[in-house]
Amino acid sequence: MKKELHFDEIFDIGISMYILIENGKIRKYEGADFIPLMVYGKPQFEFKTFEIDSDFELIKLSKHERKKLNISANYRVECDYLFAKFIKHSYIKLNPFEKFKIDYSKKQTLFHKMIFIKDLMD
Repeated sequence: MKKELHFDEIFDIGISMYILIENGKIRKYEGADFIPLMVYGKPQFEFKTFEIDSDFELIKLSKHERKKLNISANYRVECDYLFAKFIKHSYIKLNPFEKFKIDYSKKQTLFHKMIFIKDLMD
């Protein structure tokens, strides 16, 4: 599922950034490349797609935190790759079904192990 990243009101560059979540991991990041800004000091943000394979955790935000940050997202994404890229916390908005789907895909049930073994044998 492709989800838009949200940031607090201080970090607004005018470009939407997205992550692709598959099988309990963040697989792609689509958005601004901040390396030219860090290296050259130029505020030109290029839109690029980066292939990543990163684990993450979701932390539920309270209504007070959302109001304080002035965002509509309801979960904070704890991911080392994203934090290193932005040096800021990133947030996403999930409905209960999407949250359940992510939680289920992160679990290692007997069904998941059977699929993994079948893939190894093929």
